[in-house]
Amino acid sequence: MFTIRNNLMAETAGRLVARNYATLATSVERLASGLRINSARDDPVGLAVRELLRADVVMYQQASRNALDGVSMLQVAEGALSEIDEVLIRMKSLAEQASNDTYSAAQRTVMDEEFNELAAEVTRIAESSNYNGKEQLSGVGTTVNIYLINGSIAISSDDMTADGLNIESTEAVTEVWTHSYYKTSADEIYIPDSDISQATADIFSFEFSVDSGAIVTDLDTYKNTGITLNELITEINTVAGYTAATAEYDVGYNAYRLGLTAENAGDTTMTWGGGEPNSHAGR
Repeated sequence: MFTIRNNLMAETAGRLVARNYATLATSVERLASGLRINSARDDPVGLAVRELLRADVVMYQQASRNALDGVSMLQVAEGALSEIDEVLIRMKSLAEQASNDTYSAAQRTVMDEEFNELAAEVTRIAESSNYNGKEQLSGVGTTVNIYLINGSIAISSDDMTADGLNIESTEAVTEVWTHSYYKTSADEIYIPDSDISQATADIFSFEFSVDSGAIVTDLDTYKNTGITLNELITEINTVAGYTAATAEYDVGYNAYRLGLTAENAGDTTMTWGGGEPNSHAGR
């Protein structure tokens, strides 16, 4: 008895259906993922190239986020600096106002108290400014590096406290002396060598006394050359330990003269090489 064990036409049809189904499955997979290459069987070389490109894209995206984080950090610091700037402007206004001789000692004391409170506020703002726990303006923070692909940008931490800005709280308002001798440039000889060498005991000194305390600058080393206004300012400030001397510009004369600032107002006298210059002018 004969039996049919194989159906070649059915097997061929089944094989073709399976092949078409695999092709359909690949097409559906590509449509669903949006990718032409979904696995190594699709294109081994193409898959390797695609993964390298995808890694680069991810790296650039992260670098962009790093840059945005850095911008956010700077924006926080900028906001704090804007507040500090407003406080400093008010402090400058107070210093200018209080140096006017039309105010009484009691009024100046009130101004000085506000000045000191503002100095404390500058420190408070600087110390409270931080980004993700990293202090930015207190002077104790470390440098933050923002990494961008093949390089980095360093954001340093500066000291913007009252001490860092050299803001000195005083017990009284400053006073200013100005000398009546003018020079068109602060780099010109302000005291000639003849005046220095002929001084008493062959030593020309500049004495600036505040509240019974004296600041004495010995200019004997300049007796053969004379001294410029800028050099004199440097000598005085070195001895004083603070910015006591400045080059005051007079618009009316279009020239410079020596200006001295007392750190604490009070009985202020100034001796110029053994003689009195001119009386002090509050400013």
